[in-house]
Amino acid sequence: GGAADVKVARANLDGTNALVIASNDLTELDHISLDITNQRVYFTEAKAGRISSVTYDGQDRHYILNDPGKQPNGIAFFSDRLFYADSAFDSIDVATIVGDGQPPQFTHFKKEIENLVNIKVLQPRPSSISHPCRTDNGNCKHICVPQQFSQHTCMCATGYTKDGMTSCKLFDESFVMVATKNKIVGYPLDETHQKGIAMDPIGGLSITSIDFEFESRTIFVSEASGINKGITAYAIGESAPRPIVRDTFGSMTIRSIAVDWINFNLYFINQDSERTNIEVCKLDGQYRYQICEFHRTNDNQQQRFY
Repeated sequence: GGAADVKVARANLDGTNALVIASNDLTELDHISLDITNQRVYFTEAKAGRISSVTYDGQDRHYILNDPGKQPNGIAFFSDRLFYADSAFDSIDVATIVGDGQPPQFTHFKKEIENLVNIKVLQPRPSSISHPCRTDNGNCKHICVPQQFSQHTCMCATGYTKDGMTSCKLFDESFVMVATKNKIVGYPLDETHQKGIAMDPIGGLSITSIDFEFESRTIFVSEASGINKGITAYAIGESAPRPIVRDTFGSMTIRSIAVDWINFNLYFINQDSERTNIEVCKLDGQYRYQICEFHRTNDNQQQRFY
């Protein structure tokens, strides 16, 4: 659902070789489960009251359940049995799948379970399976992803690029940094760059301004409200943000920031309905100083320098 067409698809664990296996006669998809022995996919459409089954390559699609009075809001396959959570009747139902293509007979497994959302079957897994990713993470710096025939590939986190076959480095090319009220995203100028994301997105509640200091790879973000009201620094490649300016008084909010990357100073405009201040501090927030102050009056604007 959402912005994409409704479909069931598969892909390798690194996102390559995507293949759509079901796209027609679909309403709103909810949950999915796999029968890895017989290589079948089971998926639910709760609003339509349907559970469907199809092979891994999109063949032999048929209904397991087709009843508008049901609401299959979760699904799990175990051995030869299919479980589903029915939020219309507050029950978990189960049926044996015999593989003849005919709809099975479901019976109640558990009743009177309110607010059903999903269901999973927990089962032991062999611990003796050997795979390169289980040995020193496959020598991968970030993520080791299994492939067929006991092969693997290394992947890098958002904001990083591959450096050789196993290592990763920060994205070090030019990119466009875009801020909305609640998110900051970086897009490479080279549109052919894989995945098209140059930095890990940053979330916020009321972002007003951003700037960047390239040498330290640090993004400075001002917000007008919330727990990060003021200015916060985010070093690309590091997880913990650093508060830079927090003590904005009363209803004053920081509306604009500018990094002096030559002298490592941070300038910002701090204002409310009556005052507008231009201030400066070091990039770590030390030695904050108010350069000038503007007061709004009925007739004109008074200016004061310090």
